[in-house]
This record gives sequence, C-alpha cells and structure tokens, in this order.
Amino acid sequence: MHGLRNWDYLLKGTEKPVLIYTDHANLHYYRNPRKIGPHIAGYLPEREQYNMLLEYKPGASNRADGLSRHKDHNNGNNPENEDITVWPEKYFCEHHTSIQATSMVRSHPRDGRPGRDGENIQVMDWDTLESNLDSKVKLVQYQDQKKLKNWTAAFKQITLADGTHYYHGNALVVVADNELRRGVTSLFHDQLTAGHPGISKTLQLILPYYWWPNMKAFITKYIQGCTTCQMNKVNTHPSHPPLSPITPVKNACPFETIAMDFITKLPPSGGHNTILTITDTDCSKASIFLPCKEAIGSEGVAQLYLTHVLPHYGLPKKIISDQDPWFTSHFGKELCHLLDIHQNISTAYHPQTDGTSECTNQSLEQYLCMFCGTQQNNWHTWLPLAQYTKNSWPSV
Repeated sequence: MHGLRNWDYLLKGTEKPVLIYTDHANLHYYRNPRKIGPHIAGYLPEREQYNMLLEYKPGASNRADGLSRHKDHNNGNNPENEDITVWPEKYFCEHHTSIQATSMVRSHPRDGRPGRDGENIQVMDWDTLESNLDSKVKLVQYQDQKKLKNWTAAFKQITLADGTHYYHGNALVVVADNELRRGVTSLFHDQLTAGHPGISKTLQLILPYYWWPNMKAFITKYIQGCTTCQMNKVNTHPSHPPLSPITPVKNACPFETIAMDFITKLPPSGGHNTILTITDTDCSKASIFLPCKEAIGSEGVAQLYLTHVLPHYGLPKKIISDQDPWFTSHFGKELCHLLDIHQNISTAYHPQTDGTSECTNQSLEQYLCMFCGTQQNNWHTWLPLAQYTKNSWPSV
C-alpha cells in the first residue's frame, strides 16, 4: 500500500485495472477468510479506492524493489475483525501475457474472478509502460490496429513480442503520427545527452528502441530542419550555387568580350607584385598575362590595355569584372562610357558571373607554383611561357 500511495494521483479510481507485480507471497494467505488485526484492517478502506489486479512473481524474476510499509498503524476500533477476506479472488489473475490488448471485450468487472469464461480483460500494464513516450506509442497502436496488421503482412519482422504490442525485432513500432515521430527523433537528437548527432548516428541510436517505415527519410528531413544544427555545424557537403553563365555572342571577334581580374599579394619580382589577367570569353578563351603593381590605378590599367591588347584586337564591347577599385572608379566608368564599352560588374570572388577569370587565375597560379624557383622572385619572367601554354590548351 505504501507503493500505491506514492502514485495514488495516477492509480486511484482508474477505469481500467492496474496490473501490479509483487513478490510478497504472504498476500495469498489473505485470499481466504481470516481473523485480522487492526494493522491489516486499516488497509481495507484504502484498498477500495484502487482498481487493480495482483500478479505474484518470485523475487528472482521481479524487477521491482522490495515492498515497504509504515512501522506503526493504529486504525480501526474493532480488534477482533474475524472472518474478513483482505484480498478477495477478484484482485488476482493468472499470468498476464494471456491478456490480449488487441481484442478487448469489456473492462475489469468489480465482482467475480477476472477472465472467467474466456473473456479478455483490458488492463493498464505499468511495468511495460516504462516512459511517457512509450505509453503514447502504445496508445496509438491501440487506435490504429488496421494499419499495424497491414504492416505485419508487409514486414515479416513485425510481431506481437509481448502478446500485446507490436515490435519490429526489439524496437517498438511507431504508427504514422508525425507529432509522435518528431518526439521520438527529438529524444535521440535534441537532448543534452544526445548532442545533435548527424543523420546516420541518430538513426543508429533510434533503431534499437523504435521503428517505422521510411524512418531514414523522416529523420533526414528532421535534422535538415534543425535550426541548432544549421547554425552551429560545418557543412561538409556544401551545395553549389546555380551558375548564371553569360551567353556568348555568335560570330564574336577575339577579345570582343573580355574578363579582367587581378592576382595580388605576390612576392616582388622585377618590380612587380600583381598580375593583370585578360581573358577572351566569347571567341577563343585565350588569355593575356600582364605584370604590374598593386598600386596601379584605372589610368594604368587603361595604359596596359592600350599597349598590349588594343594594337592586336581593338577596343572591347563588353568588360566583365568584379568590384575592384580599378574598374569601379569614376575614371574607369567614364572611360568605358566614352568608348561605348558595356561594363558587367559582379561582386568579388563571385564565379557565377566572373567564372572565366577565376578559372584563368587558378590555372596561372598553379603553373607558377610548379615552375617558379624556390625564391619566387622571378615569376614575371615566366608569364610569357605561361600565357603560351594556357592558350595552347584545348577549350572545353
């Protein structure tokens, strides 16, 4: 009774009988009329407040702690209490695995022995309802028996492991209830003891305890929508932004549309520390590499183009570049306006628009890294050969 008092707010007056395991064999002594003392008599009024069934289990097989009781009881005024049955037959049942929760007939009767005439009795088995989440999962199973029977036919591993609830191997089957499945996933992903693991680890943590069809797809969507993971984890498989290629002009002349960019912060070489790369984007994909200084301005860029490109290919009609000050300055914009040159300016290091020049820069940097001397103070002498080699490659 001491154990019942601890949970009386849950156990008193239940519609369904509560199944209680006990290793207290002496209770069988009170199944027949006996003369009882005031200590036992004090339990009788309290006993009537509970709808329960007792099942005896030997101590070796009973997982419950030993029963405890108060040391002093002084209830009742009749010290005789002769011929009183403390635990009538209606409070006892045979082994509960014969009780089928899937085919209920009626609730536990308050008179007569339960299970009489082959009747199936609906009980609340608190030993198997180990957690609030488990109880919800099992309750939903009761409400969706048709779907579970269909799953049993489709998945051979699903069985009534305890004669009452559906299991996939040792894992409890979670019926199609997204709110309940989110609760299961949250338990193994969001909690402090879970630590927001990845998709595979979360799946491995859940599988020994819970199962439902296509659970990997559900867990994947859950974790992809986890704000904590998205804010704090490094994306080891970043998605590539969609490219927005610039459609080449048909029958374009060489260097009619060009991409210009700078490779900066290089070791000094021949008085230079920067490379200006000019790439033909529409016709030949050829490149021109010109050494210069990082402090070069818009006028210096125009002078380089006038000296090395204009005599061979003329003025361009379109210049693609990032937002370097050399191209966004007032002089550069005014010069392009006067010469009727269209500027296509993107953000810095933005390959969706300026991809041609970025690829050219990468190829040139790799070439110089492999063939320059260890001092890296003569890279400017390698630019003509690098330009020849780059322009000899087939254009893919």
